[in-house]
Amino acid sequence: MSGAPGSSSGGVDLHLHTTLSDGLRTPAGLGAAAREAGLELIAVTDHDELRGLPEVRAAAGDVRVLAGVEISCAVPGGGLHVLGYGVDPEDTVLVDLLRANRMAKRAQMAGIVRQMHWKGVSLDWEALAAERPGDAYIGRKHLERLLLAGPVRNKK
Repeated sequence: MSGAPGSSSGGVDLHLHTTLSDGLRTPAGLGAAAREAGLELIAVTDHDELRGLPEVRAAAGDVRVLAGVEISCAVPGGGLHVLGYGVDPEDTVLVDLLRANRMAKRAQMAGIVRQMHWKGVSLDWEALAAERPGDAYIGRKHLERLLLAGPVRNKK
């Protein structure tokens, strides 16, 4: 849904994120934007997160909403993301795996913030963690926003 609402008709977008992971629209906002854009089918593929699906569906109207997820995976030498489509948001094994992934990502991001602090770049982790409490996803884009709001402001 890269275009403005209303810019497409009958289209499909199978890789969308909400504010529950690193998207810019709330689940309801994403559903409404898809409806306004005239899309026929979307897939919500938040990072390691399925909880926004009911809200997206409620706001999407006639737009078909496919349950999807972008799962973080560790592989030798790094990590990758695997897109899953048609997943069952009630599958307890999957839900538990995704929660564990979110918590691991939070720990990784907290470690990056600590390393940056040791190098003289202070970011307000506590404020970010308070804004995204519990097991909410925190990823690199959240740290980017902290950097842009503070130490790396655009100095035109």
